[in-house]
Amino acid sequence: MGACGYCRRPAGGTLCRDCARRMVRDVNDLARLIPELRALAERKARIGGREGAMNHAVAGLPVSCEWMDVHDEARTLMLRVAALGEIRWMLAPPGAWKGAWRWILANHAKVTSSPQAGDLLDGLERLLHHIDRATTPCDGRVTVVDCPSCGQRLAVPEHMESGRCPACHDRLDDLQGLVRSRLKDLHERTWQGSPAEAALWLTGHAGVRVTRKQVTDWLRRGRLPKARALRRGVWLFNLAELVEVAQAPAAA
Repeated sequence: MGACGYCRRPAGGTLCRDCARRMVRDVNDLARLIPELRALAERKARIGGREGAMNHAVAGLPVSCEWMDVHDEARTLMLRVAALGEIRWMLAPPGAWKGAWRWILANHAKVTSSPQAGDLLDGLERLLHHIDRATTPCDGRVTVVDCPSCGQRLAVPEHMESGRCPACHDRLDDLQGLVRSRLKDLHERTWQGSPAEAALWLTGHAGVRVTRKQVTDWLRRGRLPKARALRRGVWLFNLAELVEVAQAPAAA
């Protein structure tokens, strides 16, 4: 009996049973993410500027990669996984990733028995981990509000009571009042985006740090009953509901 090409445990084939299942699960996860990555790429200009940048239009959010590059990498990786079972997929255009995904599911035994399956499983794990890290904001709990005097968008840290606007230099003595007003306004608003964008939005605009996986889990478990799927990977969220679920203790 040889060793699994990924975890190195004893295995009867190229991959052990657990890693073979893991590979199929990762392929499905990647297929769900590819439309979200495209949505992030197309909407990046509306997500924010450089980390820490501030202007009258937007307070910057922490996006740590070029989403179109990640989108292309994900599609290419799907084709490479399919090519483990049939080499023709190496010649397919990136847009054929859906066909490759379906082919993998129908021929997963052939794919997971390839001598290179361990390397490609490692590639899948690395890419999925990279996407999760990139869509997990790291700048702490803030709420984005507007300066009452000039309209400059301000990222207000949790518990910060007063400060000055960096644009007009007016003193703001009740920042938490602005935060409360901002959150109250969310009850009347909806917003569309992918779960990854929702995770970014929650940190940038509501001061709640969550991951893409958490938002996806809320949708799957029905914790966001007002959310409505618009198209693959894109949802219409009720902002008040989204913030309420994210701030609940069970969301941690």
